[in-house]
Amino acid sequence: MVEEEVLKWLIHQKSADEIEDVSDVVLDNMIDSSSFLAVLFYDRDDPKSQEVLKELENIDDECDEKGILFVKIDDDSVAKGYGIDDELPTLVYFENRIPSVYQGDLTNEDRVLEWLVRQTQTDEIEEVSHEMLDSLIERHNYVAVLMYKPKDKNSDKLLKELEHIDDDCDEKGIVFLKTDDKEAADKYGIKKLPAILFFRFQVPTQYPPSADIMNEEAVLKWFVGQQETEEIEPVNSRTLRSLVDNSPSVAVLFYDPSGKTSSAVLKDLEEIDDDADRYDIPFVKCDDLAVAKEFGLADELPRLVYFENRLPTVYEEDLTDEQRVLEWLIKQKTEDTVEEVTDEILEELIREREYVLVWFAPDSCKECADILHRVLETIDDDTDEHGILLVTTDDQGIAKSRAKVTKFPALVLFRNGEPVTYRGDMKKPEAILKWVTAEETLDSPDTIEVVNARMLAKMLESSPYVAVLFTKDRCGECDKVLVELERIDHLAEKEDIDFVKVRDPAVAVEYNVEAFPALMYVRHRFPQFYEGSLRDEDAVLQWLIDNKVAKEDVIEPVDRRMLEVLMGDVEHLVVFFYDGDDC
Repeated sequence: MVEEEVLKWLIHQKSADEIEDVSDVVLDNMIDSSSFLAVLFYDRDDPKSQEVLKELENIDDECDEKGILFVKIDDDSVAKGYGIDDELPTLVYFENRIPSVYQGDLTNEDRVLEWLVRQTQTDEIEEVSHEMLDSLIERHNYVAVLMYKPKDKNSDKLLKELEHIDDDCDEKGIVFLKTDDKEAADKYGIKKLPAILFFRFQVPTQYPPSADIMNEEAVLKWFVGQQETEEIEPVNSRTLRSLVDNSPSVAVLFYDPSGKTSSAVLKDLEEIDDDADRYDIPFVKCDDLAVAKEFGLADELPRLVYFENRLPTVYEEDLTDEQRVLEWLIKQKTEDTVEEVTDEILEELIREREYVLVWFAPDSCKECADILHRVLETIDDDTDEHGILLVTTDDQGIAKSRAKVTKFPALVLFRNGEPVTYRGDMKKPEAILKWVTAEETLDSPDTIEVVNARMLAKMLESSPYVAVLFTKDRCGECDKVLVELERIDHLAEKEDIDFVKVRDPAVAVEYNVEAFPALMYVRHRFPQFYEGSLRDEDAVLQWLIDNKVAKEDVIEPVDRRMLEVLMGDVEHLVVFFYDGDDC
């Protein structure tokens, strides 16, 4: 009887000494709610993982007795979120949501148990990788990090001193961590170790190298001072780039430290630093002229720039009116506004982004502001959904030189750097949206269209047949393959197969693409990868057509990579596992 088998299985689950497998959602809940939690990140198909699992299941009951929950998870995306990439299996201990990685031999279960118990009883500063550090900085308002050298006498001595203030940091809501990961030090420009960084709302400040780092009371006092400071934090160029790349939003004041105007503005803006923090807007200052020049600001300091998802917007009004500045920052953070950019920023956007829609509006134009607010800002969300970036500028140089525009205002779409000018009514948002999202506007003739993540997602939802070529920068083979495949682009279109290319590495990771170039064909959201030579364009075209006309009532065979893509992409999926020799 089937029910007897089910009962037998349930009884086995109740009595077996097995570490429970959990999903990503359950793990998140356990991390949030458990005081002591051990998590084994593993790969169920990896012999090494199975060997470790067999040993660690011997201490599952002992962990229960010590109040340590022990679970396991086979989910690459969750592991990567904690900085675990190719190092499976890995054991991570969570205490009050703070992770610590076990560095020893996982097959020695006695040592593992000893380490876990010690974690619950001692006040050690948690060890993290640079990826884990990034994740924790995003999740916590106040993070202190000791960056040190492994097997270094000075570092060991300092660690002993600083562990005396770990509990004090906990009481004050400061997450105290340590890392010997060199990439973390390199990322923030730290050359001499040991060193301490304090992150306040993701903005780092280094403990003064001239101060006594061995004096734990002085270090704690400095932590508290950083936590309560009302000063706008100074950052160097490397730290600024890291903040812009990794923070969803950041406000940056570019200033001249010897300028009287800069000093006056800085004094006024420090009045609103805490208010910006409350809206999760890190506020920093930078006196690096080279970085200011990159944004075309070096001759006009001080200038305020707000970055959201790496996109900069320049504040054009009076910087000494701090309340107006705060209102502007909050508006940028909470509302969908069209970003205003300089000529230099626009050049970079056109170079880096597939689709940039630009409203060229000179200062002398009386109706431009009205068109911007009443027309263009109403379609900003829609253009975003299509992967089209909408910005405005009062500079006319690029419009004249690139798009040969002579009459302003003008609305120009740059598709992979190529300009297309709108000729319709500027006061009809529906007409503008219809034009800018039309296939003939977005497609460049005789080339395979480049799409970003959002455009690809929309295309896969709306088109039954999509061929996707994954390429990357500085890839000679990608360039050669592209030349060959662009010869069949129009032939694929005749067969109603949309042919696009993707050069965003994050999208490639999502589809488990590791080698470039790679061709994926998606039929009714079902992905398949081409295994032959991509330089043989005729064979590629025939493969696309054959897959398009394949019978609909056949259960599609998949390999592991395709199955992982489907599990992440499809809400409801039925999988039949079988033995090829028996079925």
